[in-house]
Order: sequence, then structure tokens, then C-alpha cells
Amino acid sequence: MPVTPTKTIGTSLMIWQDIASAAQVISSVIDVSSKWAIAFNIMLARLTGTAFTAGWPNVRIEASGAASGNDAWVPLVTLQPAVGASIVNTTLNGAISAAATTMVVTSATNIAIGDLLFLGHTTTPGNYELVRVKLVSGTTITFEEACTYAHDNACLITDQAESYFPALDVSAYSRVRVVVDNANSGQGIKARVTYNTFDSF
Repeated sequence: MPVTPTKTIGTSLMIWQDIASAAQVISSVIDVSSKWAIAFNIMLARLTGTAFTAGWPNVRIEASGAASGNDAWVPLVTLQPAVGASIVNTTLNGAISAAATTMVVTSATNIAIGDLLFLGHTTTPGNYELVRVKLVSGTTITFEEACTYAHDNACLITDQAESYFPALDVSAYSRVRVVVDNANSGQGIKARVTYNTFDSF
């Protein structure tokens, strides 16, 4: 008889936030002492159009075998976005509603099919999201799938965003956390982290 595993899905670990150049953010700690596996959904977006410095920023998923204390953290995975190219950011030219499939931008220079874009919001960080480009026609961008949130006129749109979904066996660990280290990227970034856990059968 099939057994359905117990999972915890879409838990927020780090809401969208700005991480300044030369700054670091350490997430809260996840107790995985009763978990078998964990998968993180990590999203990174640039605040400027400047290419990154090689090796930065980086995102470390760290684990500890100790139930408490800060002296036992070890990196399990280190993620680094592509350096990218220096390109000009743009802004939204007219607000769009949730579930929109297109947007008009001030300039579509350097935006290409397949690019992952960050869509900002001037007052509501909860509306930040990433979308992938299906088509570029002048300054009209068509998304591969409809956006989830509404975005206001003149909000920031940046190219070369990245997302990751690493899944890890954590059965041997007690705690897990995520560190977004922007020490030497040369620019501010935005980051968001959620996670799913495989709890039991």
C-alpha cells in the first residue's frame, strides 16, 4: 500500500530584502533534527546593471551537528551567480495587474528571450518577483507565464536575476541556515529564500 510522505512546503526563511554592497545576511536557523531532507528556493536580483565581481555575491547553505551554539557551522553548498555583463536597468512604463502576461518598459535594451527579470514595486516588497521572458517586441515584454503580483508604474526592472532550488539530505544534521554574503560584489542585491522539508513517511 502506497504511503504519502509528510512535507512542509513554502516556508519563508528570508523575505525579499535589500542587501547592501559589503553586507551579509544570516537567516534564522531551521531545526532539522526531525527532518530527512530540505530544499531551498533562493532568488537573487541585482539593484544596478553593473556586472558582478567574480565570486560574489555568494549564498552558503550551512549545517550544524550541534543543537546550539555558533561554532559548528559548516558549508554544505555554495552558490554563485554568473558575473554577467554591465547593462542598463529599466523601469515599468505603466502599472500591471496580478496575472498579467505582458508589460511595457521604458527601455528593453539588452533584454532577451529566456532572460530572468526582477520585477520590483515602489511600496510593497511582498510584490517583488522573478519572471522569465518569452518575447520582446519593442518595449513590450511577454512573460513565459503570467506574473503573480501587481506591479506599479515606474518600479524597478532588472535583468540577469537568478534562482536556485538545491535539495539536500539533512538526516545527519541538527540545524540548517542560509547565509547571503555580498562582501565584494560591488553593488546591492535583493534576495529571498523559502524552503520545503521532507518530514517523514
